[in-house]
Amino acid sequence: MYSNRENYLIAANNYGLVAAGTKLYNTDGSVNILPGQLGIFNSKTHIAVNTFINPTDVYLAVGYDTNGDGVAEEVRKSAGDFKGCNSIVASAEPPRGGCPEIWDFLFDCTTCEAEYGIKVQVESTRQAPYFADQHLPTYPFNVITDCCGCETCTTDHNCNEIVCKIIDQINQTNSDSQSLLVKREFDFIVERLYPTISHLTLPCVSGSCGTSALCKLNSVELEYNSTTYTINTTVVNPNDPNTMLPGQVKLLENQLNAGLVTNNIPGKFHVIQKCTDSCFEITLNSCATIEDYDFEGTCTGVALTTEQPLTINVPTNCTDCGDAGTTIKRYTCGIRFIGKIFPQECGCFPPAEYIRNRGTRLRVFPTTGFDCNNWTVVQKQDLVLEEGKGVDLRWREYTQEIGGPGRAYAPQLAQLPPYGAQYGRIPSALTAKCTDYCQYSFQHNIYSNNEYGTGQTYYSKLHTIVAIPSTDTTTRSAFEGAINSWIGSLNCPISTITRSIDQDRPK
Repeated sequence: MYSNRENYLIAANNYGLVAAGTKLYNTDGSVNILPGQLGIFNSKTHIAVNTFINPTDVYLAVGYDTNGDGVAEEVRKSAGDFKGCNSIVASAEPPRGGCPEIWDFLFDCTTCEAEYGIKVQVESTRQAPYFADQHLPTYPFNVITDCCGCETCTTDHNCNEIVCKIIDQINQTNSDSQSLLVKREFDFIVERLYPTISHLTLPCVSGSCGTSALCKLNSVELEYNSTTYTINTTVVNPNDPNTMLPGQVKLLENQLNAGLVTNNIPGKFHVIQKCTDSCFEITLNSCATIEDYDFEGTCTGVALTTEQPLTINVPTNCTDCGDAGTTIKRYTCGIRFIGKIFPQECGCFPPAEYIRNRGTRLRVFPTTGFDCNNWTVVQKQDLVLEEGKGVDLRWREYTQEIGGPGRAYAPQLAQLPPYGAQYGRIPSALTAKCTDYCQYSFQHNIYSNNEYGTGQTYYSKLHTIVAIPSTDTTTRSAFEGAINSWIGSLNCPISTITRSIDQDRPK
């Protein structure tokens, strides 16, 4: 038989580990551990060891304040004891922001007085309750290009007419597609692709983004039609004139786009989290390019690059043959489709609706008008979900409780007790906050025979996750030092861990 158990230990307050030699329990029932403080204890004596000197019989624990008086009344423990090489998996992950899936639909060689159509298929948690399995929502968009100038002329068609008409139809900005009721909100956004996209890094000042500050941007300098333009920005951290906060990036984006409108420059700025390290970057999709920038103070890690999204490598000959190769093709027009990532409220608990997978996957393909070899679809960025966010840890911590449902630390916990009123201890049972966490995951097995002599063996699959706020450097250093000392003493097929390496981040 198999049983499964998952325990979350949420650290807080940037404490070091419980000092070695400290007894966890006093004779009066009180505990010698602070709320949010981690400790490593001998499972037979319940004395803190602070390192895995005897790696065959220890457990992890964290203090838990049940009434808000600043004193730990209870202790939450790991899912069973750690017994040598029964620990089969140990890993660590830093927090990271989510990145949307991005697809580019590129094409050329279009004609006037013709019909062109594309379809966008959406796969998202928000749409799932309304569509049956294997029937994903699919949205067609069809347009007809304008008439030619005259019957005898051979006017070249500008394919950006198709781009503008499809985008207008999706955004419902013209009278033909204007809804009589409520404007339709799709789970993706679209924008026209210009020949050049500029990328400017917006560096972190210190720590990991999402909990720290960013460099304050004073201005960017653009070149458009051989003319130089300067867009000034004023977004600043109220507590530090040299920085700005991650929560202010939308304000910065709005100011930059307002500068484009003022100077009659086509295109759009985005300020987004990078998928590589969760810091931020400024992108400009436009005929203009970013040529220079000015940050407040001294910022390191600034990078300015450009890309040509309409130019790609296409295969030549058969892809599986010996003479297979690639050649460069430059398309004339393109539309970028960006899947939405939906925010999740963190604060009141339980939330009105909790969605774990908040991203959107897309499929884009032509249906009418586009000839072979005159179009392609390119995935520019894969979907990356958020990780180590307090809003998710709060929910997973809650699902351990009986109202979750799950194993209860306190039997009176329930999400919807009689008359639909929440018990007051649900909020107090949650120790995770609305912040970023480093997560340390340990999976191990324990097996035993039952007491009736039937020969049946019971296997327990145990999973313990220790979550430490990303800014609590004292706790992180102490915990990683102790854990890695233990791993090094085991002669087991697991390696040391560090939160600075994201095990599943795209390279």
